[in-house]
Amino acid sequence: MRHTPSSVTSVAAMTRTRYPAVCPRLGAGALFTALCYTVAASHAFEANTAADGKPNFIDITLTVRSGMPVWKSSKGLHKNWRTLFQSIDEGDVVNQSWLNLDAHTGTHADAPAHFLEGGGTVEQLDLEALIGSAYVADVPPGSNVTADVLQSMQLPSNVERLLFKTENTAKGLLHKREFVSDYIGLDSTAAEYLGRNTRVRLVGVDYLSVGMLEDIQETHKRLFREASTFYAYVAHMN
Repeated sequence: MRHTPSSVTSVAAMTRTRYPAVCPRLGAGALFTALCYTVAASHAFEANTAADGKPNFIDITLTVRSGMPVWKSSKGLHKNWRTLFQSIDEGDVVNQSWLNLDAHTGTHADAPAHFLEGGGTVEQLDLEALIGSAYVADVPPGSNVTADVLQSMQLPSNVERLLFKTENTAKGLLHKREFVSDYIGLDSTAAEYLGRNTRVRLVGVDYLSVGMLEDIQETHKRLFREASTFYAYVAHMN
């Protein structure tokens, strides 16, 4: 499905997993993690209305796998990220897996406490912000998302969920093992613009962080203070 800057889709950021998960209180963890609401095969869905009026869900996220890109790693996710701790085949009464991976692996959302002292934690996030209509915006090649870029997009005034399709997708960065530092992301001027000029509650991007590496801390802080309740990154924006 081709999305243009004027296209509006519906995104339901739900999860599906083969493994039961418990959600503890994580001060700086991500919403979609192995310990909270999802594990190995986290899924978000892009919902469109089918002819029968029922929602049609299209998976737009990454499956957690060995070798997928992870933050500042040249090798990707290690092969022992999931191990079978108990096995029925070996005489145990259950199959039970242990997980060993960063809380920000794969499709995830950050809570404000990730960057703000005393900020809200994952179990305090409003899940409704993850579900509903979303605006998918194409970012011009070679450009990070700045306030000037946002102004040129002329975003509709009622947008609450904003997904950016950038050059990251065209380059296939989410399918490369090695972390790429010059990915496209938002800068702090964009974060401030969203907070002061829009109703956006969720910002989605197509790489490992919403903020460009050179401005990552201030971008996160401004998003959490002024704009989004939290942000999510999603994949497969083509």
